[in-house]
Amino acid sequence: MAALGFVAVAGSVSANQASAKSYAKVTSNQTLTTDASSRNVNVTGSSALYTKAGTLKGARLVASTSTLKGLSTAQTSKSNWRAYRVATTNRGSVYYKVVSFDGNYRGWIYGGKSTASFNGGLTSYDTFKTGTVNDDQKNNTYKIASVGTANDNKTVTYTSPAWTQYKVGRAITDSTPYKDATFKIDQTGTRTREGDTWVHITATDSKNSAANGWILESGLTKASSSTTTDTTESTTPAFADITLNTSATAKADGTTVSAANGDDLGKAGAFIYSPSTGQAMSINDAKATVLSLIKADKGQAVTQAQVTAALKKAGLDDFYVSYWDGGVVVGLGKKFVTDAKSIAVYGLQYEVWHYTFKNISGDLKGGSTNVGINYNVTKKKNNKVRLLQSPANWQSIFDSISTN
Repeated sequence: MAALGFVAVAGSVSANQASAKSYAKVTSNQTLTTDASSRNVNVTGSSALYTKAGTLKGARLVASTSTLKGLSTAQTSKSNWRAYRVATTNRGSVYYKVVSFDGNYRGWIYGGKSTASFNGGLTSYDTFKTGTVNDDQKNNTYKIASVGTANDNKTVTYTSPAWTQYKVGRAITDSTPYKDATFKIDQTGTRTREGDTWVHITATDSKNSAANGWILESGLTKASSSTTTDTTESTTPAFADITLNTSATAKADGTTVSAANGDDLGKAGAFIYSPSTGQAMSINDAKATVLSLIKADKGQAVTQAQVTAALKKAGLDDFYVSYWDGGVVVGLGKKFVTDAKSIAVYGLQYEVWHYTFKNISGDLKGGSTNVGINYNVTKKKNNKVRLLQSPANWQSIFDSISTN
C-alpha cells in the first residue's frame, strides 16, 4: 500500500510539472511607437481577448470570439480599436495589447507570428476614408446650422472626425461664439463604420480660426447669398454665348474619349436626345436655354453649380446624337440627324454618339466670352437594320450595341 501511495504522489507531481510546462513565457514586451493612425485596428473574431497573452498562466477572458465578431461589424466608430503594446512568447507567437475607442474593452489578443503586420485576431483598419471636395463645396461658404454645446457631431467641431482616432476629441466645446462665422470646406470624407460624410471647415475670418475642425456635413448650412456682393442675385444673362466643345474625330468603336474644341454639333444644327429631359431638340435651342438660365451682372462670379444645373435642366449634361456616315450610298454625304422625325430605315450607315459632361473651362464671371463646356464622347456604329427609329430610341440603340 505504501508503494502504491508513493506512485500516486509521484504521478501527481509529474502531472503538475507537465501542466506547468504547457504555459508559454513572454520573451519581449514593448510599447509600439509607430504613427498612431497606423495602429488603428479591427478585431476579426478569430481570437478572444484576454487580460494577458492567452497562453500565459493566469490569463483571464475579457471578451469571447463571438463578442469580438459582433464588434468587428459594429456600425459605430466607438468600436474602433488601437494597438499600443506588442509581446512575443517563447513559442514565437505575437500578442498585441489593444483598447476599444470607447474604453469598454482592453486586453491582449493573438496577432499572428510576425510583428511586421497585424494578423490572427487583428487586422489593420482605416477608420476614415478621405474623399474629394466637390465644386459645390469649394464654391460656397457655410455656417454652423445649430450652435451650442451639444457633443452630437454637428454642433461643435472636432480635431478629427469623431471616434476615428483614439482620445482625439473636440476642437471647441461651444460653438455659440461662432454663430455668425462663415467657413470654407477644404477636406471631406466618410467614417468607415457609419458611412456618414464629414467635412473640415476653415473660417473665412482668421479671428474665428479656433473653430476650424471637422463636423458632419449635415451640421452646416450655406451662408446667405446676400452676405457677399459676388453672389447677389441678378436678372441679367451671364454670357452672350458659350462653346459646347463637341467636336469628335474618334472611331465608332465604343471607346470613350474627350471631345475636341469646337462645336461641330451646333454648326450642323444637330438634334439631341437627353435622358435628363426625355426630349429631343436642336442642340442650339438647348444651348439657348442654358444661356437664359445663368444670371450674373458683368464681372460678378458665376459658380460651377449654376452652370451644371442649367446644363442638366436643358438636357446638355448627358445626351445622344445620331450621325449618318454616308457609307456606300452614292451622292449622300456624312451628316447629323437634324430633326425629330422617325427614320424609316435606320441602317448600318448610322452611328449613335453619347456625350457626357466633363468639366467647364474659361472665366466664370458675368460677361466672359471664353466659357467652354467640355464633354466625353463615346461612338457606336449601328449593328443591324432597324425600322422607324426616332430620337427617343437612340439611347436604347446605343445600349444594345456591344463593342466587345
